[in-house]
Amino acid sequence: MIKYLFVLCCIFFTNSIQSQEQYKISYSGKLMSSSMDNRLQKEVTDPFLLEAYKELIAGFEVIYGLYIDVPSGQSIFVEEKEYGLEGPPPFKQLLSYYKTGGNIYFEDLFRGKKFKVKDHVNNLDWVLGKETMSIGRFSCKKAVLKDDPFNTIVWYSEDYPLPYGPYIGNGLPGLVVLLENDYYTISVKTIKKEKIPAKLQKQMQAISNRQGITIESYHKEALPILKTMSQETIIN
Repeated sequence: MIKYLFVLCCIFFTNSIQSQEQYKISYSGKLMSSSMDNRLQKEVTDPFLLEAYKELIAGFEVIYGLYIDVPSGQSIFVEEKEYGLEGPPPFKQLLSYYKTGGNIYFEDLFRGKKFKVKDHVNNLDWVLGKETMSIGRFSCKKAVLKDDPFNTIVWYSEDYPLPYGPYIGNGLPGLVVLLENDYYTISVKTIKKEKIPAKLQKQMQAISNRQGITIESYHKEALPILKTMSQETIIN
């Protein structure tokens, strides 16, 4: 009986320690950004219509989960819920995987085309700035992704010295609290210590072996689509 209780205690202790080294960060993804807001204001001069369009666009939301395994240096970013949109949006982040100091893999749905990208994290050339901002309870610093056609910026917090974030927001000195580009924003909702479900752990192992095009190739394929989109109106 004592031996049985000892084994149970060991199992409980191991699971407890593991959960303390694993995190789940929930993020909210929106089809709105500073750039989108500026374009809307140019297209819609009536203030009442402008607010109505903003509310309509803001009604679309994707809830993501970023699961971090600190001991193995891995993270996986997956969609969990979606609200308020019929049909596919122009952009959608399907998932991403990151191995600390190694490769990043992500999948995008971009204007109906699915992209699979795999490259070394060093090919994400983050320029760390001195600009700071408080976002909720987080003290954040700004970083800009160099040579990025999507004009991605992030605000990361060194209060959480974890080099992870949503989508491509990895390899920075702290957890990414907010990621924004010309077409969407992804922001932190909650942070908690939580054991990663076995299903997602298996998915991380499988994704680490997937293949994809380089970030440079992805940008080259995306540029013509982005050019077309820049010439279109948001409201049509």
